[in-house]
Amino acid sequence: MPLFYQQDINQSTQWALWKIEESLQDFKLPVALPSNITHPNKQLQHAAGRHLLGFLKKDFSYTSLEAPLHGKPYVQDGSCEFSISHAQYWATAIVSNEPVGIDVETYTPRVFKIAHKFIHPSEKIWIDELLANNSIWTALQLHIFLWSAKEALYKWWGKGALDFIRDMQVEAPQQFPEGRVGASLHTEGQTFHLQLHYKAFSDCMLVWTKAIC
Repeated sequence: MPLFYQQDINQSTQWALWKIEESLQDFKLPVALPSNITHPNKQLQHAAGRHLLGFLKKDFSYTSLEAPLHGKPYVQDGSCEFSISHAQYWATAIVSNEPVGIDVETYTPRVFKIAHKFIHPSEKIWIDELLANNSIWTALQLHIFLWSAKEALYKWWGKGALDFIRDMQVEAPQQFPEGRVGASLHTEGQTFHLQLHYKAFSDCMLVWTKAIC
């Protein structure tokens, strides 16, 4: 069954995770994919993500969908807010009536090689403390969680120009395999406080977010 997981947060916010087992031809989208997406695997991932938008919101306005080269995709008619993410054979999407961000990541050790690009010193402290205290989290899960959390924050902002260390800080996750933590995003002279919701699956991590004030 391609639909792996679905959650209705409230009447206006829903997200779903899709395990891609189809071919590109199986996705009958009402609009074509952007012409700059040429790799077959990327085409399949993008098709699955766009399919999820219509799955979550039956009247999703595909005809007004805009996907700029730089910046967050949006619908011109303003009928909803949404976010899409994909990793390997996973695709996820969230739709809402307010800005949201979502990200899915598979558990790859490559994250350790780029940790210096996204882990703030304060976050390194709680990672070390959790691991030293025999946390139910593994080092790989914590790194993937933090990377996915900051990707979700980046997508919520949607305007680019964010430094993953300087501009974002995430609180330590205490629960496993799912829970929520606070986060802050600093940009353009403003500070936004957000709540991150996470769920760890057997081979991927998903995080979604929206502002709390």
